[in-house]
Amino acid sequence: MLRNIIVGLVTVTLTGCAADMALVPLEGQSKKNVYIEGNPAVIGYNSDQTIGVVVNPQNLNLKSDQRLRFYVLVMNLGEEDFLFDPSSTKAETSSGISLKVYSYQEIVDEIETQRNWAAVANAINAGSRSYRAGQAGTTYHSGNAYTTGSYNAFGSDENYLGNYSGSTTYYGTSYNAGEAQRAREQARAQNQADMQRTQQAYEINMAAASSVLKKSTVFPNANIAGFIVVEQPENEQQIKLTTFVNGEPVDFDFSYMKRK
Repeated sequence: MLRNIIVGLVTVTLTGCAADMALVPLEGQSKKNVYIEGNPAVIGYNSDQTIGVVVNPQNLNLKSDQRLRFYVLVMNLGEEDFLFDPSSTKAETSSGISLKVYSYQEIVDEIETQRNWAAVANAINAGSRSYRAGQAGTTYHSGNAYTTGSYNAFGSDENYLGNYSGSTTYYGTSYNAGEAQRAREQARAQNQADMQRTQQAYEINMAAASSVLKKSTVFPNANIAGFIVVEQPENEQQIKLTTFVNGEPVDFDFSYMKRK
């Protein structure tokens, strides 16, 4: 579930049309390609084979405008514990361009920023709804009245007649208390729904972020697992992901290409 959720968490919108992409592990020296839950992965070891690292690239719904996600399993096969720090992980394209590896804290900061901006938008919408609700029960009226006629300026015995005309403009308002109350209730319900959606999105994203790898001590015969999130490259090419276990680099090569 979290693997799917994190797709939305780490998506960044770019210009242009997003293409369907795939990350394909490339087998290299001392590396072995395997499958995990139907997905291709690769296993690598440190020099004395006491630490194993499995990297499973996440291809589900992968688009060219999305960051890359690698599910990483670090296994301690030795007799001594060691510290694994994902912040030391590096990623580089075959053209020599370094790709940013996002830490857990950076992703959490993004989520917090998204929630704060959503809260600002909610407040603006709430103010607009409240104003409209306050006006909902009031109806404004206006119009013009015209009068015309004739008259005898010198009395009934004279034949001199005159004409007269006139106009006036009127304004008025009426207030429907029931209509205003219904509008206020509807606005309040919409505001509450906005706040609930913002909070739900925040909780889902924070749950997904919790699966990002963090600095951890790996004890003998134990393992740790989680996601490493990497900036997406600009085009199709090979990518080298380097993890450091007990100070020793373990490299993994992948082909980043359009899905066929």
